Amino acid sequence: MVSFFTSAKQLGLVVVIVIGLTSAACQRTADSRTTGELSTTTPSSDCRTVPHLIGETEICGQPKNMVALGSPALELLLALDMQPVAYGDHFAPHQGSYDAPAQQIPYLGSQVTGTPINVGSAFSPSIEAIVKAQPDLILATEYSEAEYPALSALAPTLILPWFDSDENLRTLAQLVGRPEQAEQLIAKRQQQIKTAREDFSAVVQAYPEVLALGTSNFPNLSLMTESNGFCASLVAELGFQLVYPADTDGTDPAVIPSVSIEILPQLNQAD
Repeated sequence: MVSFFTSAKQLGLVVVIVIGLTSAACQRTADSRTTGELSTTTPSSDCRTVPHLIGETEICGQPKNMVALGSPALELLLALDMQPVAYGDHFAPHQGSYDAPAQQIPYLGSQVTGTPINVGSAFSPSIEAIVKAQPDLILATEYSEAEYPALSALAPTLILPWFDSDENLRTLAQLVGRPEQAEQLIAKRQQQIKTAREDFSAVVQAYPEVLALGTSNFPNLSLMTESNGFCASLVAELGFQLVYPADTDGTDPAVIPSVSIEILPQLNQAD
């Protein structure tokens, strides 16, 4: 992620622009469903029913060959010290094999220790490549919802909400028997946010207002709000006040309005 603050003298407010590979990861859809807890009624001691966005999936035994479709799914595995047997990127998928993941998978690749099979795009993955991986669990997000029938025919598949990282982590941790590790990670992140909020306090006091914009194709920009993006909600957690154009209140997660560069001076004048 590339982010920067423009001069307050130029715009009268802080502007954060999130560019490129993470803009998709920072946005979520309007679907507010959550994964929920693992079912307490299981067909056998080795099987459990896991609720997710599509419905429920029965998973038996300990998953070992896991396919991650999208960076949020990959991040969940890596956070719990697990490695994917196959991976599909959500933006500009790598061509060829993942034989050097540190260079081929943005941001998270340095933590990938193996050579996962490349299944193409997370949104429309190669079924043939997934079959080659012989998965016993497929992790995907709602952006792969249309692919669920094909994916679930190959292996137990969980469709997780893109944005809800804490609950997704809890769901996977329960599934693989690492719930305590998940809670430790969540507590650590919360402490990091608390520390960062203290570190940013002087900046927040001097420049309290932030306009958060995302793009994967500059100069085309999209407005990021607390309701539709993790990056913007994190900025708010640090103590900044998110600001929006006059015709947008930022409360509808289904609305991700476009913003032109030309509107920025108007926001300054309105302020």
